[in-house]
Amino acid sequence: MQKTLKIQIFDFDDQRQWRRVLAVANNPLVLRALDAGMNVLCSTLETTWDRNLGPWWFSSRQSPNWHLLEASPPKSDSPNWYRITGHCNIIAPWCAAVGSLLFPDHPWYYAHNPCVPKFGCHSAGLGFKDGKTQSLIVMDILFGQQALQEGTKNQLASILTNAQSKHLPLLSAIERFERGEYTR
Repeated sequence: MQKTLKIQIFDFDDQRQWRRVLAVANNPLVLRALDAGMNVLCSTLETTWDRNLGPWWFSSRQSPNWHLLEASPPKSDSPNWYRITGHCNIIAPWCAAVGSLLFPDHPWYYAHNPCVPKFGCHSAGLGFKDGKTQSLIVMDILFGQQALQEGTKNQLASILTNAQSKHLPLLSAIERFERGEYTR
């Protein structure tokens, strides 16, 4: 009999959880993951990554949320500072790096699914335990708990773990970004 995979979506909007994230935000691995992704994105935008602006600043300008963000910029110690609309693949290594420090008993991966209905594609950090059979933690700052209505937690997990999804170990993904490869 096959065990049911226990799925947990990390809640970046929960204040207690967010304090845990802030406690590791300046860890060298977390900063390396952030810089690697943002440097790749900024090279395609022909600009320079500046941590002082925050990832949110580099959100897709075509997003309906852009004007809201621009009118009321998020604080640097808030989850919205890291929410980079339209570029989930860029922030996913950061999410996985944070997860690797908060949940060190789970091996961490950069997950990307190129075929997501209504989105086109999606990326996030995934932590599996016991060879992808016991538990799964999804670290995805772009989908807060409020956005994940009942039943969508399993859909998100399915999107990121189905046969079309690609999983790279966290350090391999960071190294690819550092080489300038746009990991999709």
